[in-house]
Amino acid sequence: MKRIRVQKQSSGNELDFQGALKEAFKSLDCKEDSRRLIYPLLTDAFANISSLSTANKLYACVVSAGLERHTSIFAPIVDVYSRYNSIRDALVSFQLTNCKGIASYNIILTACIKHGHHDEALSLFLELLQTHTVAPNKVTFIRALMAASHHKESLEYSLLLHTYIVEYEMHSDLFVGNSLISMYNRCRRLDDAERVFTGMPVRDVVSWTSMIDAYVCVNDSKKALQLFHSMKATGIRPNAVTFITLVKTFNNPGALAEAKEIHALIQSSGLELDPLLGNTLVSMYGKCGSLEEAHAMYKKLDENDVVSWNCILAAYAQQGSGKGALDLFNTGLKKGLRPNNVTFVTIFDACSSIKAVDEGQILHSFIQERNVLCDIVLQTALLNMYGKCGFVDDAKHHFHKMDAHNVVSWTAIISAFAQHGHARDALNTFYQLMNSAVRPNNVTFVAILDACTSPTLLAEGRLIHFAVVLGAFDMDNTVGHSLLKMYNICGQIDDALTLFDMLPFQDVIAWTAMIGAFGQYGHGDRALEFFAKMLQSPTLPNNITFVCVLDSCASLTALGEGKLAHAYMIELDLILDRDVGTALVNMYGKCGNVEDAYNIFVTLNDMDIITWNVMLAAYAQHGHGKLALQLYRSMEDNRVRPNSYTFISVLNACSHAGFVELGQQYLDCMKPKYGITPMSEHYACVVDLLGRAGRLEEAAKFICDIPLPPSAALWMSFLSACRLHNSYEWGAVAAENIRKLEPQNISAYVVLSNIYAALGRWDDLAKLDHVNVENRASI
Repeated sequence: MKRIRVQKQSSGNELDFQGALKEAFKSLDCKEDSRRLIYPLLTDAFANISSLSTANKLYACVVSAGLERHTSIFAPIVDVYSRYNSIRDALVSFQLTNCKGIASYNIILTACIKHGHHDEALSLFLELLQTHTVAPNKVTFIRALMAASHHKESLEYSLLLHTYIVEYEMHSDLFVGNSLISMYNRCRRLDDAERVFTGMPVRDVVSWTSMIDAYVCVNDSKKALQLFHSMKATGIRPNAVTFITLVKTFNNPGALAEAKEIHALIQSSGLELDPLLGNTLVSMYGKCGSLEEAHAMYKKLDENDVVSWNCILAAYAQQGSGKGALDLFNTGLKKGLRPNNVTFVTIFDACSSIKAVDEGQILHSFIQERNVLCDIVLQTALLNMYGKCGFVDDAKHHFHKMDAHNVVSWTAIISAFAQHGHARDALNTFYQLMNSAVRPNNVTFVAILDACTSPTLLAEGRLIHFAVVLGAFDMDNTVGHSLLKMYNICGQIDDALTLFDMLPFQDVIAWTAMIGAFGQYGHGDRALEFFAKMLQSPTLPNNITFVCVLDSCASLTALGEGKLAHAYMIELDLILDRDVGTALVNMYGKCGNVEDAYNIFVTLNDMDIITWNVMLAAYAQHGHGKLALQLYRSMEDNRVRPNSYTFISVLNACSHAGFVELGQQYLDCMKPKYGITPMSEHYACVVDLLGRAGRLEEAAKFICDIPLPPSAALWMSFLSACRLHNSYEWGAVAAENIRKLEPQNISAYVVLSNIYAALGRWDDLAKLDHVNVENRASI
């Protein structure tokens, strides 16, 4: 018998080809021995098929010859249909199979899962169980578990499958156990995964790696590391997949030290240059904030590999080093590397991070000139770049040019509008999205709620809140945080508090948002009460929480509570960063404990102008004028550029120290030396400076000569100086000017009355009382 070879046929020869096959089948007699000879030939024929149409023609010949029901021909048929993603044809051939043994079931299950037909796979598995003639084996259960883990009702199916696994006594099998752990991991059932792992009589590297991955997926890096070390202690050597799984836990700057330790273990295991693991290490160092280590690892890899190139580009982009990413991109192009869509997406993200719209436009032209096939991910990255750079019209133009939109592109354009003051456009776009076939996700709601952080748009924000609840969207804490932010910024603290109580999980961001809002709206006492409540919860405060708490302590001059907060920070071993350090200096300074404020100040390594200003203010407000001026000179020596607030403290310090001429010199140098235009607050400091020195006439003239219209606050500062020196003449002048500017302000009359009383000028006091009564009656 001739050997059948099935190769790609031209359309003109298809009839001849099909006819030749039919003749070959007709030459067979009906005996099974004779037919058995053709099965290997058919297997070879199906393996050499190069198109789906040819496969269908060959299968038609098989059916016409009555061979379709034979089990041995089933595997190659399913294989070819799977190769061309024609699972429906594979299922038809399965139904025509004469003997559906467990091997046939496993073959069709594998094909269904490979192409994402998980519903069909689970239906076939349940059909198998109902036959009661074929018993599933471990391969069957492993395939069924894979299908269940990807199903929308994964948990229900997973629990059912676990029951069947126990019933068929497969639960002790190593491979089934590994699949169960992976399945429960996908369902985020950590407790069930742990029970399976603990109950396994034998574990291999896959078992340990799967369990480590389960901890990584719930962000429990501590247990993941503990399990990794336990695995090593049992004598099982981790492989590249184990390390790839483990290093995912090191994704922030605080994990850099541990990341380096694991890297050392990887080096000692000889796996460092594994391509996948090496690229993962590059990404790890990028997320840990060490671009130096990331670049060093990249240099060890094949620099001509586009995947490695993409990893180092992403590391730079994620750390805000957009320029570094662009430089590496240009270097790669010069080396002849061919960027792919992932490369372009990463570089657009880099341009977004540094607002490099010119470079982004050049890259856009580069893509157009080379006719790069732009998928929806790349198109969205381009849209996002224009939006984040503030080119909202360009972002809008590209959005409308897109052939199709997904939730990411909708969210990108909404975010572009929201971030650049186009709140109404953001809302209108969001309403269009809600009327489309695309369902918004949590990131979309975060973007649109960002547009509603204005009292004028509070009503729309409430509607969106209702849409989240009534639309049965899964409101995670990111949406909850955005709603808290919206209500707090709009001053609706009670609504924010109600929402806080309804959150699925009250995390540190939510607690901090409420503490900060109480403090911002002058409810420092409630902020401290809420902080005390937080300390009774499982959630630990972070640095931002303590900044909010310390600010409330400062506003209340609650030194005792401030010291307790400071002690708790030390107990938690929190890093004293710039923001927390500044808040501590401010708290101690506002509470009058200048010595402790300075002791904190000198320990800070990273100080900005705000840190210097709060220390200056502490000295100035508590009468330590000379120390304040010494600190200012130190600030100049450190090349820290002062701002407007700096000079308020400096002028106050001169006032307390009695340095009149020096204070006037500082005022005069603000504009020419630093480009800072003096404001009313600065002039008030000089009035106080002259007034404290008893130079009242000079102070009055200064008020009249300043380039701003004299304010009631300026005259009030002058009146306070008159009170200090019991000058009733100038006091009367000040009070009269205050009356003209603010007729309802009675504080000026109170101060002037005190001056008259101190001098025993009872007649003047009586006249003043009479005038005050008349003025109040006329208001």
